[in-house]
Amino acid sequence: MDHTIKVDNEVFKKLQDMAEPLVDTPNTVLRRVLNLSCEENQKHAPSVKRRSKRGYGKLSSIEFRLPIVRALEELGGSGTIEDVLNKVHEQIKSRLSLIDYEKLKSGVIRWENTAAWERFKMVKAGILKNNSPRGIWELADDYKDKLNEI
Repeated sequence: MDHTIKVDNEVFKKLQDMAEPLVDTPNTVLRRVLNLSCEENQKHAPSVKRRSKRGYGKLSSIEFRLPIVRALEELGGSGTIEDVLNKVHEQIKSRLSLIDYEKLKSGVIRWENTAAWERFKMVKAGILKNNSPRGIWELADDYKDKLNEI
C-alpha cells in the first residue's frame, strides 16, 4: 500500500541534496537514510550497464558529516586522514554499497573520496579548521555552533 506524505520545503531540499540525480526518488533516499532494504525498489533501478558513473546507491557526501565529526571527537579533536577514515568506516560500513567500494581512476576508493569532499565542504562551512597541517583533519573551536547553523 502506498501512502502520501507532505514535507516542508526545507525537508524536501535535504532529500534533493541526498539524492542521486536521475536515479533516486524521495522514497529511495528515505529508505537509504533509514537503513531500510531497497530490494523491492531494485526492479526499478537502472541496469548496471546504464548506471551513471557515480553509480546507484552511492552514499551521498552529506551522510559523512556526522561520522566525521564523531570520529574527530573520539580522537580528541584532530587526527590523521587514515585514523579519521578508519573510525568513519566503522560507523558507516553497513550503509556502504559495492559502488562505494569501487576504485576511481585516481586509485582512491569511492567512499574515501566522497568523505574527503565532505571534509572540504566542512572546512568551507567552518566546522573543520582550514589551516590544519597537511594530512590532519581538525575540528574548529566553534564547530558545534556551525553544525547547529546547518
